[in-house]
Amino acid sequence: MADVYDNALLASLEEKLDPARFPKMSAEMAAVLGCIFKKDYTEPRIVRIYITMDGIVIGQHLGDTNRGTLLGPAAKFDREWADTLRAANLTAEERRLADRLLASVSNDLRVAWAAEA
Repeated sequence: MADVYDNALLASLEEKLDPARFPKMSAEMAAVLGCIFKKDYTEPRIVRIYITMDGIVIGQHLGDTNRGTLLGPAAKFDREWADTLRAANLTAEERRLADRLLASVSNDLRVAWAAEA
């Protein structure tokens, strides 16, 4: 079942996280936000995010399941995600929604691997 989000909360979050508000934002983070909000912030557009067991973040391209873009090391990704949310001055509710939205578009294989170990 698809998640249902409050439209006003989602709109506020999308506005606060718009890459145009952050001139120093990396293209990789803009691609992640484009994936979350289904926006063409980068070319090619990313539609799914994978974090490999060895900590590499890869973005799957729109319309091409066989191609991906290297988004960098997971440690850098995690740090930049936290920094972006902090810089956007989100409410606690917006922060929770942002994290849920990221989880909805990503497969973090570090979690699955750690559970098996």
